[in-house]
Amino acid sequence: MSSSIDELPLVLANAFLPSNYKLDLEFTPTRPNFSGHLILDLVRNGKYVQDRDDEFSLSFDCSNIVITNALFISEGANLSEKAKVSYDRVKERVKIFLDSSFNNFSSLQDLQIDLKYMGKIKNILTFKDTTSGVFSTNYLNGVTGKADNYVISTHCQPKYAKLIFPCIDELTNKSTFQLNITTDPSFTCLSNSLVENVEILQNDNKKQKLVKFKKTLPMATSIFGFTVGNLDYVEKKVNLINGREIPIRVYTTIGELSEASYALNIVSLALPILESMIHHPFPLDKLDFVALPFLSDAAMENWGLIQIQKSYLLIDPDLIHDSLYSKQTMSIREVVVHELVHQWVGNLITFDEWNHIWLNESFATWLAYSCLQKLNLDEKDCKIWEYQSTHDLQSYLDNDSLPSSNPIFVKHSLKIITTQDALDNHSYHKGIFLLRMLGNLFSEKNDDDFDSLLQIIGNYLNVNQFKTIKPTDLWKFITESPLNTKKYDVSTFMHSWTRNPGFPIIKVSSNAENKVHLEQHRYLYGILVENTDLEDVPYHVPVTCKLSNGSIVRQLLVDRKLDLDLPSSELISLNPNYSNILRVQYQAEFYQNVSSAIKLNKLKTLDLVCILNDLSKLIAQEYQAVDDILGIFEILDALNAKTAVLEFNSLEIALKILQNITSAIVLVSGDSNKDLNNKLEKWQSKFISSLIKKLWSVHEIDYSKLTTVELNSRNELLMMSSKICPNESNQISKKLFKNLIHGPKSSVPPELLNSILTSVMKTASQKEYKEILALAKSPGTTVNNIIERPDHNAKGSIQTAAVLSLGYTTKPDLVLKTLNFVMTNIDTKLIELALIGLTFQKDLKNKLWDWYHLHFDSWFAKSLREGSDYSTQLRATLSNITKLVFGIMINDKKDLIILEKFVGEKTNSKLMEKFKLDEIFEEIKLANEEKIKLNSANDELLKWLNEH
Repeated sequence: MSSSIDELPLVLANAFLPSNYKLDLEFTPTRPNFSGHLILDLVRNGKYVQDRDDEFSLSFDCSNIVITNALFISEGANLSEKAKVSYDRVKERVKIFLDSSFNNFSSLQDLQIDLKYMGKIKNILTFKDTTSGVFSTNYLNGVTGKADNYVISTHCQPKYAKLIFPCIDELTNKSTFQLNITTDPSFTCLSNSLVENVEILQNDNKKQKLVKFKKTLPMATSIFGFTVGNLDYVEKKVNLINGREIPIRVYTTIGELSEASYALNIVSLALPILESMIHHPFPLDKLDFVALPFLSDAAMENWGLIQIQKSYLLIDPDLIHDSLYSKQTMSIREVVVHELVHQWVGNLITFDEWNHIWLNESFATWLAYSCLQKLNLDEKDCKIWEYQSTHDLQSYLDNDSLPSSNPIFVKHSLKIITTQDALDNHSYHKGIFLLRMLGNLFSEKNDDDFDSLLQIIGNYLNVNQFKTIKPTDLWKFITESPLNTKKYDVSTFMHSWTRNPGFPIIKVSSNAENKVHLEQHRYLYGILVENTDLEDVPYHVPVTCKLSNGSIVRQLLVDRKLDLDLPSSELISLNPNYSNILRVQYQAEFYQNVSSAIKLNKLKTLDLVCILNDLSKLIAQEYQAVDDILGIFEILDALNAKTAVLEFNSLEIALKILQNITSAIVLVSGDSNKDLNNKLEKWQSKFISSLIKKLWSVHEIDYSKLTTVELNSRNELLMMSSKICPNESNQISKKLFKNLIHGPKSSVPPELLNSILTSVMKTASQKEYKEILALAKSPGTTVNNIIERPDHNAKGSIQTAAVLSLGYTTKPDLVLKTLNFVMTNIDTKLIELALIGLTFQKDLKNKLWDWYHLHFDSWFAKSLREGSDYSTQLRATLSNITKLVFGIMINDKKDLIILEKFVGEKTNSKLMEKFKLDEIFEEIKLANEEKIKLNSANDELLKWLNEH
């Protein structure tokens, strides 16, 4: 055949395509190969690209398979002729053909290919071994003590079915499968469909079992699968829509069955809910999960036979309700429900290219989160979107705000061998929140109830089941659906978000009529898009307005600017529930609206978290305006109001922003603007004292029952109090410090360690300093007094907090001890933390510089030794110490001259090339520009403080 045909997908290059694979496989556990007999039922291909008439051939994906016999069969043409076989090892294809002696293939109406072949079984010994095609592993038999139990299984995604049988291993070709397996009679045999019949065979004193499975529904080769081996199972019957009852089973290796109960329970609860959510019946008559010892992708959504690496599926039943294992149980829930969603989207309908795997995976996670929220088995599930928006979304937005970020849809130019080759992590995670945004666009309440959108998707499944689809077909269907009552152009909307990189910032102002005016641009962290050569294409942005009466008003912003018919005085959030992928910048009057809403508790957690997170990314950057700085203080003032209910997700973010602003003002303007510093310290003292009294109003607090985010907020408050109003925090910290040293056990939360030790160190006696110094060296039995947390290193946390606190002593003799401790342990990782507290004490600036200047040359010389771990760590420590020292001197003109002279002298040395002191200096100057930017609203802030 010509080279042009060879390059085509097989669904275009073949005159006939498979409609059914009848597959007989035989496995002997001790052999490294298996025998196969495949009968392919073929149908004419309407998309066939005809190339030549002098030979009749069909090509299939095929790898590591040896075909021993091949026949073309056609009853209608009275054809049964031995075929020839030609392998293309590079392209992993096989051509099966007849020569020119047969000239009637163009008139064939029915055709089969009968193949006998041998295939390889890949032996998997470690997690480093890639599972693909048919693979096997043996495991320990608890009775015999020998590793004579076996599991033989499959991994077909993305294109590994060709290792099991010759096939069209492409998403665009769906077929049915009839599988028969012959193997050891002690083995359990599972596949995509139910077992139809089991026979015991006796041949030449060899007993075997023949297991016949029912014909499957039409499906892609990538989700074909089977598992054979020594397995146990637990089962539940689940009632589904229309009164159907199907068996749900979880299979494990022998001896691990008790650990399958949790997963089985999750499946049995989630499946009926997913059915009702997606508005389409579960398409199969059984569902099996298999816990495999090894699986490269961790989970595989084979239709009706979901395979999961066992650490993601099994858990000891005694640990299910142990809080230390809450992450593991949550992971099991998420993985299980994610794979369940694929039984509809991915399997029942299948996207036509691996380039769309982001949508396949994003959809499964998006719907899984929503299902878990409805299940409400755990507080984390109930608040799953709150957690995702306050944690994961932030890191994805940070990555997406870089000029180098890519669109969601990227055509892969490299050959896709593994699933990871096709799945871009950024596209997957952004896709989850894009689908959430789309779902909320169809929701009247903007509350993550996606039923309106899911009804349309359910209708799409009804019309397109068993088909391979393009995403554009789905978006078009949603756009044209009668249930799309607002007539959203979803096709254009999704094109905007999948083909353009990044996301927008919307600036909210008031127009001449005192109504809301919006303007959008692409958001880039640290730089305005107009200062780059990047495109600033307007996105199709859902504008979700939350008004002071609690109502939601929606509109799509598709151009650069938009005037809304809404009075500015009524808007309290442009992105309530953090439901849209964007940043918002408000003018001053809107922050006053927000402040009033906080006092009246009209903003939900995510409403305010969104506003504060946006502010944290605007201040100290080119975007920053005076209104942003004053807006922070308006919000903080409101959070402290008597009528406001404290919400710790918001408080934690607000306190960190306040800390950044106030430390920058003290560093940059502390000496030159005494009035501002005094007023700011007075306001802070009042603010912090009030909050501490609220939070520690109860005499005895059970810290083990407080959430991490609340404890983080308390830690921030105590840290700030130790600097501004130490009397407020001292009593609390002293008591907790006593508990840390003397017990009782499990009485001190690890989240408060930094603030406890820092506060105590502020007024520490010689004895207390020694106690903390001893903790820095070795915490000993004090680790028992820390409240246990999942994946938490109590010893490391105590040591880190102790080292950090050493710099907060104010006594000259103890300051000297701290400097000596750092010098003695200069090669210890993170030892520079002991200097941070000293940088907040301006009267120690010269002492710290003299100490650094005195020892720099000695440290630098020792850091140059090649191949030494000591030198490598010392070089990292010296770099961090340099940044701390330079940072406190950069704003004094006289000190700046000293630094410039020092850097100039040192960088003249060739030896300095490894240390790059000049680059550190530039980095500090750049960081200082951000601090100077935070001082740009000082006059307006002073006026605000005078009024408050």
